[in-house]
Amino acid sequence: MFTKNFKKYTLQLLILTLITAVISVLFAYFAYEQYVSDFIYFFAPLFFIISIAGRILLEYLIYSNSRWLSYSMLGIRTAKFILYIIIVLIYSFNNRDDAVNFIMTFFIFYLIFTYFDVKTMYSFMRKSF
Repeated sequence: MFTKNFKKYTLQLLILTLITAVISVLFAYFAYEQYVSDFIYFFAPLFFIISIAGRILLEYLIYSNSRWLSYSMLGIRTAKFILYIIIVLIYSFNNRDDAVNFIMTFFIFYLIFTYFDVKTMYSFMRKSF
């Protein structure tokens, strides 16, 4: 199941996660405390876990039944987006003081990891089909 593309994706995702984790630590250290979310250290691992789980599921669905490619991609992206919305809402309602910082930081991470997913999926589809 773990193809060469999956291993390459995992390595690239791990590098992206390490880079964003280092930037998060530097931002938390150098920025004013009022601009740093309490949850900033958990964003990189959270997005890594969700991204890798989505890719494993996508690889399984694609290689088990290639007709489901477009449905699989759309379904996984939708499920990830709904999961992200749920995380943002639950955290924001439970921690109102940190809600704005959390949402802003979460959105930045969401953009970075979504861009990475789209870019890797585009190159995967271009090489595979």
